[in-house]
Order: sequence, then C-alpha cells, then structure tokens
Amino acid sequence: MQTTIRGIPEDQEDALRERARRSGESLNRTVVRLLREAVGLNPPRRKRDLSALAGTWSQEEADEFDRRVRRSEQIDAELWR
Repeated sequence: MQTTIRGIPEDQEDALRERARRSGESLNRTVVRLLREAVGLNPPRRKRDLSALAGTWSQEEADEFDRRVRRSEQIDAELWR
C-alpha cells in the first residue's frame, strides 16, 4: 500500500529524518515503524542497555563522576590479607 501525507510541519520532518539517520534506517522504514508503534501494532522495544545515555554528560559531569568513583577503586590492603 502507498499513502501520501501532506502538510507535515518542517520541525516534524526534521525530527523524523534525524531519527532515521540515528537508527540507520530509511525515512520510510522509520515512519512505518513509528506509525505501527503509535497505533499499538508494534509496541516499542525496551532497551536493555545504557546506550541512550552514551555521550550525554558534559565534561564537567564526567570529571565529577570520575572523581567520585576514584575512591571506590582504591584497594584496602588490610582487607585483602
């Protein structure tokens, strides 16, 4: 089946194209998948990883995390005797 949709606002088209680019899918495949999800035919798959968080921290946040974790990386020699 082929359907034409007219009047898609530019910001929505940009968002669809960006989503297709990020997922590595064609624009058509992305739109079809999103429509299936929207009408309940293909519920969105739940990710089981942290990929959505990758690259979201600022440099300051990453430095703060490293600083706080550094303490837990120290080995207490007394505990390992």
